[in-house]
Amino acid sequence: TRRVLVGRSTDEGATFKAEAAIFEKSVGVCPCCGMAAHASRGGLAVLFRNELADVNRDTYLAWAPEGAPAKVVKVDAWTSDQ
Repeated sequence: TRRVLVGRSTDEGATFKAEAAIFEKSVGVCPCCGMAAHASRGGLAVLFRNELADVNRDTYLAWAPEGAPAKVVKVDAWTSDQ
């Protein structure tokens, strides 16, 4: 199953911790749909579509505040008519 991985730095990018899943729940990130991310001093936000079945492409928002576990919410449900 595809997941969103992130490598974090606490020293302005001089070094990075090992990559880790932004959240543990595996929702099957879609390989053909785009992904958007925004990082700031407050944390990291990632918007992506999942792929749990051949036609389901629900949209999720993952918010990983600096120094805290990520929170993931489904923001849209969508079924493709492929």
